[in-house]
Amino acid sequence: MFETRDYREHLRQEYRRRSRTNPSYSMRAFARDLALAPSRLSLILRGKEGLSLARARLVAERLGYGPEQSDFFCALVQSRDARSAAGRAAARSRIQSEWSDLKRPLEEDEFRSVADWHHFAILHMTELADFDPSCEAIAARLGLEVETARSAVARLLRLGLLVREDGGVRKSSGAFIHSEKKPVAAVREYHRQILDRASRAVDGQDMSRRTLSSLTVAIDTAKLKEANERLKAFIRDMELLLTAGSTEKNDVYCLSVQLFSLQEKPE
Repeated sequence: MFETRDYREHLRQEYRRRSRTNPSYSMRAFARDLALAPSRLSLILRGKEGLSLARARLVAERLGYGPEQSDFFCALVQSRDARSAAGRAAARSRIQSEWSDLKRPLEEDEFRSVADWHHFAILHMTELADFDPSCEAIAARLGLEVETARSAVARLLRLGLLVREDGGVRKSSGAFIHSEKKPVAAVREYHRQILDRASRAVDGQDMSRRTLSSLTVAIDTAKLKEANERLKAFIRDMELLLTAGSTEKNDVYCLSVQLFSLQEKPE
C-alpha cells in the first residue's frame, strides 16, 4: 500500500487484483464499486480529471482501507489534485514527514528468518533511553545466549531492519510492513513463542508489570468478523497510546490478543 506514491497506480493495482480473482470483473464493475461513473473513472486513470478530498475519502472507504491507508490515499490525491499550489505542497510535505520512511514488505524468506520473538524485541530495544548496543547487554536483558543475540543483530542488519549509527545500532526509520504472503508455519511458531513468554510472565513478573485477563462466553459466530475488526482497531489504538509522544522509553512490552474456540472440533 505505502510503496506507490501515485494514487492512480493504487487504483490500477486494485483493479488488476480484482480482475485476477474474478476474470469477468470489468472496469465498469470497478467504477460501480467505487461509486464513480465509468467515464469519470476512465478520465481519472488517464490523468485527465482528479478527485476532490471528499470523493477520495469515499473511494478509500469503498476500497475497504483502514484509517492509516485512507489517510495516505487522501494525501496522495491532495498532492496531485488539490486546487491550490499551497494545498498540493502541504500534502506532499505530509507524505514526506509521515510515510517517506515506511519500508517495503518483508518477503516470505525474510519473515521466516526473523520470526523468532527476540528479533522484534531487539528492534524496539534500540528505542530505549538506556539502550546498550553490545550483544552481551542485549542477551542479558532478554535472557538470551550471547551468540543468539549476536546472530539476531547480524541478521537484522543484513535485512536493513537495523542500521549502524555512532558506533551502535538503531531500528530503521519508520515501520516495516509484513507481506500478506507470510509463511504459515513461521507465523504459527512466532505465536507459540509469544504465548510461551506470556506463560513465563504469570510467575516471573509482578502484577504491577503485567496485565493478563480472559473472557469466556457463548457467542454467535456470525459476529466474529466484526469482532476481529474491532480487535485490530483496538491494537492500533493501544500502539498509539503507548508509543506516541514518549521521549524516554524504558521497557519493551508485547500486547498479545487471542480470540479462539474452546471446542476441540468446532463446527
